[in-house]
Amino acid sequence: MKFYLLLLSIAVAVILEINGVYAVAAGFSFWNALLWCGLAFLILFAGNVFAVVLCRILPKKIYNPNSKFFRTYKWENKFYLKIGVKTWKDLIPELGKLGGFEKKKIDNLNADYLYKFLQENCLAELVHIISMFASLLIFFLPIRYWLSIGLPAAFMNLLFNFLPFATQRYLRPKFLALYQHQKRVEDSKNAEKTAENQ
Repeated sequence: MKFYLLLLSIAVAVILEINGVYAVAAGFSFWNALLWCGLAFLILFAGNVFAVVLCRILPKKIYNPNSKFFRTYKWENKFYLKIGVKTWKDLIPELGKLGGFEKKKIDNLNADYLYKFLQENCLAELVHIISMFASLLIFFLPIRYWLSIGLPAAFMNLLFNFLPFATQRYLRPKFLALYQHQKRVEDSKNAEKTAENQ
């Protein structure tokens, strides 16, 4: 979490610096540019909050880890490995506990728990997809601030949502395989108990 907050702080500082220089060069008031920067971050924050609230009120059944929408393809996995997902995946903050289900680690190997874990994984992915699209909200800013504020802020929002999105997509096949294995084991044990009781 600290690493992510540090990156966010650096990105905000860079955007503010760009706007300080841009405001002077373009003849704008620095304070006016600062105000629009604050508004841009507020718009993006609201878009991200909207994504979380929307995904929490949607029916749980849509977060089916076996559906095509949530399937991770082999070419995707290769891409995530190429961009170094293994090196930075553990640096991505896990905020699932704010919604009542932490996904930082698997607490037990019960199949029901693992399926819920997978559903939360899918929910998090959808939140980040919607949040990436929320980057487009930045273009409600006046046109003269698109280059100095809009594009850098939208890129920052895309990046900060793409990293956890990619992490969810990369890890899901492993979690899904673990769930399927555990489900087979539990189904086999239940079948044996049923046979013994007959």
